[in-house]
Amino acid sequence: MTLPGPRTVALALAFVAAYVLLDWLSYVQPVLKLGITPWNPQAGLALALLLARGGGWGWLVGLAALLAELAVRDNPAGLPVLAASSAVIALGYAAAARFLRPRLAGPIASPVQAVWLIGTSMAATLLVAAGYALVYVAADLLPTQAVVPGIARYWVGDLNGVITVVPLLALLPMLIGAGVGLGAAISPTASRWNPTVALAERYVRQQQDPANYGVMTPEALGLERADHNPEAILT
Repeated sequence: MTLPGPRTVALALAFVAAYVLLDWLSYVQPVLKLGITPWNPQAGLALALLLARGGGWGWLVGLAALLAELAVRDNPAGLPVLAASSAVIALGYAAAARFLRPRLAGPIASPVQAVWLIGTSMAATLLVAAGYALVYVAADLLPTQAVVPGIARYWVGDLNGVITVVPLLALLPMLIGAGVGLGAAISPTASRWNPTVALAERYVRQQQDPANYGVMTPEALGLERADHNPEAILT
């Protein structure tokens, strides 16, 4: 048995801490003190980790989700229910990562590859939302009349988290000068549909090649007028 190296241990600890912190920061307007909220950035963090490291890290996602349930919420459920709901999260995103990784090998250069990423994320977040809600229904902690609204709310929250967080984390290798791995695979397409990523990517390229990308002034970014079309920053 090979023990994990210091970098692997540091990554695991950083992920768990970041997951719990994001869960705490986004824990607003919950349904019945459960983890059903309108925005779940920790879902994007989890999928990004699994895309970068593989579905075998799903156990760490489950552990982080369980710790978040225990630390963030005054959840009336017992430990078995919390463990079951955390396992749903881990299994759902690990399965999504296993499905996506072969299809995202290399830079995403076609609309078909972008559809794989977005479509799989939509399906995975819906399945996770349904599984999470049904665990609490089975434990008699979520009323049947709240199931459909709860699933819809959780689905939108997780999908929002994935769509906003994964592209930004995909750009991280560029920001630290690596330009490989998950960032190289996703960022070329992510910049087309995420304005934040587009601006960050342009900043990185300007730092690397100021002669061709110019100075990051408002005029250079096309923001000199308040009524300027924001789509221009993606060109």
